[in-house]
Amino acid sequence: MSGSSTPSPNIFVTVLPRELSDHCPILLSSSWCLFGYDTPDLYMVARLKYINEAIRKWRMVDHPKEETKIRKLKQVVDELDTTEVESTLLTDTEMETRRNGYKEIVER
Repeated sequence: MSGSSTPSPNIFVTVLPRELSDHCPILLSSSWCLFGYDTPDLYMVARLKYINEAIRKWRMVDHPKEETKIRKLKQVVDELDTTEVESTLLTDTEMETRRNGYKEIVER
């Protein structure tokens, strides 16, 4: 995908192949001329750096919370699996809890 529609006709977006990552890298390019002391490209770089730093700060706060939640969900699912193996079948409520917990673990 190259030359996707963007807010500015002078900016081109190219999605690079995903090989070893869980996302596709995006290449931004433009055909702007120099304006005054700065270029729009440098403005774009500054904006991307700002966004990147904001994401890093957000992840530092959010990631531990997600890890704790996933660890608790795995513990609940494991306990329900053990209960099912060691004793009788799970109740409908327990099955629903297990199903929802497993689904949330997989989605993260």
